[in-house]
Amino acid sequence: MPFGLLMGGTFVVASYMYFQYNGNIYANPALDRTLTFLYIIGLFIQIRRYRENAGLQGYISYGKAVKTGSYLSVVTAFVYAVYTSFIYSAHPETLKNYLTTVESVFKELYPNSPLADNMTQMLHAFTTPLTMGFSEFISKTLLGVIYSLIVAAFLKKSRPTEI
Repeated sequence: MPFGLLMGGTFVVASYMYFQYNGNIYANPALDRTLTFLYIIGLFIQIRRYRENAGLQGYISYGKAVKTGSYLSVVTAFVYAVYTSFIYSAHPETLKNYLTTVESVFKELYPNSPLADNMTQMLHAFTTPLTMGFSEFISKTLLGVIYSLIVAAFLKKSRPTEI
């Protein structure tokens, strides 16, 4: 758990640096790439460390590696979700900018359609700092599980069988 908190903290620091630089944390490809890099490196380091130091004698099954990575992902995602909720609460203009951006995408996809208006109304009704944090929690957890599946494939190590 402490390493998950550390990973979540690195997500927060990286995101806050980007936020200070350009004023948003949404639709930012550079931030997404940075968080992906941090996720993969963090999962690799912790799963490997767990394999070597947790009494497993250097061996870990694919399933146990995936479980370890998934647990780490949930803790990391929770820390990042709390931060996301806080940043949208403390800076309401960021949420307003997000809504404006999504609204323009809806209008571009569905020009002169009542569907765009309905979707925009629903978006404004249901988008709060808390829902933004929740969506980040779900998103980052799923990404972490996907990355765990990949990293675990590289780090699994079976015990040799005797003949």
